[in-house]
Amino acid sequence: MIITKQYKRQQQNCQHQRRQQHNCQHHLRQQQNHQLFNNIITTTITTTNASTIFFPFQAQCKDRLFPFIHVFEKEYGASGEPRCAYILCFLIAVVMVCVGK
Repeated sequence: MIITKQYKRQQQNCQHQRRQQHNCQHHLRQQQNHQLFNNIITTTITTTNASTIFFPFQAQCKDRLFPFIHVFEKEYGASGEPRCAYILCFLIAVVMVCVGK
């Protein structure tokens, strides 16, 4: 009689631990899904910025439409990325965020 009660108690404890482990694994899976979603959105925004902001700015610099911006026309790497334009846009964004605070 005592042995069966102890066995039942151990079995219940094991079931409780399994449920907790399952909940923990489920929670981790949900976090991984959120991280994946955030990474996809961040990559999309970064690519969009490159194609809608940096490259047109670089084209304006190459055409020399405005004075003194020809510094930003230089291309880097095999794909011709405008690093100077990246840096300028980053600095403008930082200044705007600081002003907003």
